[in-house]
Amino acid sequence: MDKDAFLDFLSEQLTEEFWILLREALENAFRIAYEDARRRQEEGKIDAPEFTRTCGQDRHATLEKAIRDSAKAVGLTVEVRKTVAGGVSYSCIRCKRLTLLRTNVMTACKEAPRKSKFRKEFAASNASLLPQQIDMFEEAPPASPEDICAMIIVVRDREDPSKLAFLGAGLPRPDLSSWLVTVSITEILARYHDKSSCEDKTALPKPEVRLKPAARKRRKHRK
Repeated sequence: MDKDAFLDFLSEQLTEEFWILLREALENAFRIAYEDARRRQEEGKIDAPEFTRTCGQDRHATLEKAIRDSAKAVGLTVEVRKTVAGGVSYSCIRCKRLTLLRTNVMTACKEAPRKSKFRKEFAASNASLLPQQIDMFEEAPPASPEDICAMIIVVRDREDPSKLAFLGAGLPRPDLSSWLVTVSITEILARYHDKSSCEDKTALPKPEVRLKPAARKRRKHRK
């Protein structure tokens, strides 16, 4: 699946409103997590060495809530699960043929997602997106999977931890070694406008109705 196909798939599975709400909610989540951690430090509840870890924990909670709230606002199914080892909660959004998770907070948009067990379990469904090798000289086209796992890519600002630097979505490889394709929030939102423009152009124009002026009666001249 290339970038155009992935953008089409996302626009078919999710509404534009979801992405708009998600972007605003995630930007607020970064700010809230940073401000809460900073307030605890100022109140003497944590020291400077613990600030980064506390901010990260708060950010995880606020980001997960932001994703759940955005999904529920547009009527999507949201599941809250916990990892077996650490008991950390994570959100899973399901819509038609799409399962949507969040990556760990990354420092670069091309960075591979963290290879956690639960992410690998969901990403395994993307194996059908890979070309299947029949023999040394012939390559079969990838099958059309019933369920695709995509991930919301969240990148923090390196200089300002209170800001979201990049938001997008990606298709991870089944082993999470890298991305099959990634797209930015700008590209995602642009696809909805492209589809809307195409629909307007393909719509049949309404015939213009012109009223003919009423015929005037000619006066007969008497001889």
